[in-house]
Amino acid sequence: MKITIFGDICPTKDTQAAFDRGDRESIFGDTLKEIESSDIVIGNLECAVTDQPKPIQKAGPVLYTGIRSMQTLKDFDVLSIANNHIRDCGDEGVMTVLETCKKLGIRTLGAGKSMQEARKPLVIEKCGIKIGLMSFAEQEFNIASDTRPGACYLDLYDDFDRIRDFRKTVDYLIILYHGGIEYFPYASPELSRKCRKMVDCGADLVSCQHSHCIGTIERYKGGTIVYGQGNSVFGYRDGDNSWNRGLLLQVELQKAENSSSYNSSFTYKGMVATPNGLRWMSEDTSENLSNELRAREQLSQNRVAVQKEWDKFCANLGKIHLPLLLGWPRILIAINRRTGNLLIKMLYGRLAHNNTHNLIRCEAHKEVIENLLSKKDFS
Repeated sequence: MKITIFGDICPTKDTQAAFDRGDRESIFGDTLKEIESSDIVIGNLECAVTDQPKPIQKAGPVLYTGIRSMQTLKDFDVLSIANNHIRDCGDEGVMTVLETCKKLGIRTLGAGKSMQEARKPLVIEKCGIKIGLMSFAEQEFNIASDTRPGACYLDLYDDFDRIRDFRKTVDYLIILYHGGIEYFPYASPELSRKCRKMVDCGADLVSCQHSHCIGTIERYKGGTIVYGQGNSVFGYRDGDNSWNRGLLLQVELQKAENSSSYNSSFTYKGMVATPNGLRWMSEDTSENLSNELRAREQLSQNRVAVQKEWDKFCANLGKIHLPLLLGWPRILIAINRRTGNLLIKMLYGRLAHNNTHNLIRCEAHKEVIENLLSKKDFS
C-alpha cells in the first residue's frame, strides 16, 4: 500500500483559473501520476471555501477559494483542514469546506463544526492495515470552540494522552501538524519538543506544514519527523526557490505473509512549482537537497548549534515582531526594519522590555492577556 502526502495546497491568482476549470495537469503536473497510482492521497487545504466571501477581521492575509475549484481535488482521499486560514471567512467558510468535501467523497480531518468534531481522528483500513490520522494547528484566528466551527489545536494537557490511546487502535499513525515559524529550516526548541513527544506517544510519521520552506527530516526513536514539508500548490514566485520547493512524502506498507506484522518505508521526492505546474527536481537539484537535509539532520542533533541558528533567526525577525507587539504603526515598523532595529533600541527601554517579557512569559499573566485580546472590546 502506498500513501502519498502533499503539503500546503491553496489556489492563488496564477492557479485559480486552472482550479476553476478542473485542469489537474496544469496544477499537479509531474505529480499527477503519483496521485493516480497511490492507495491513499492526503493533502492540506490551506484556505476557506465559499462563493460568498465575508472575510473576518484578523492579522495576515485572507485566503479562500470557490466551491467549483474543489472539483480539482476530487482524487484526494483525505484533506487536512487544520490550519491558520480555515476560518478566514468565518463559520460559512468552514462549513462549506466540510459540505463540499463530503459531496465529493473526500474525508476531512482536523476541523469541524465544533471543537468536539474537529478533534476526531480518522482511521482508513486498506490491505488489512489500519492507518490512523490526526491533525492539529497552531492557534491564530482559526480555532473552533464548543459552539463555533474551526480547527483543533494541540492541547498539551490532553492530546498526548489521546495520541497514545489512539495509537493502540491502529497499525500506523500519521500526524499532520500545521505549525512552526515560517521560513526557518530547522525545528525551533518548542516545536522539536512537541513533535518528539508525539513520536514518544506512538506516532510513526509527523509532518509539519505551514512553514513555506523545506525544513529538516529527523529520525527519532523509530519514527520520522519532517520539520517543514514546504509548499505543494501555493502559486509560483519568480526567483523564490524556497517558496517554490516542496516535498512529496510517501509511505509504503506491506503486510508480511501469514503474520499480523508489516514492513514500512518512508521516502520523499523533491518537487518545484513552475508556471506550468509541479515538476520533479532535476537530478542535480535532488542530490543537493539530499545533502542539505543530511547536514540539517546532523546539526539538529546538536542542541547548542540549533539554538544559535534559532537565536540568529529570531534576532532578524525581531525587527518586525517587536514593533508589532507594541502596536506601532506601519511607518515606524518599516523604519525600524530598515535601520536594523534602531528604533526599538532607542524607544523601548529596559523597564518596558522586562514588563512585556514578564506578561507573555508568565503563565498567569499570559492567560489574562490572551483573554483580554480575544475580546472585541477589551477596554
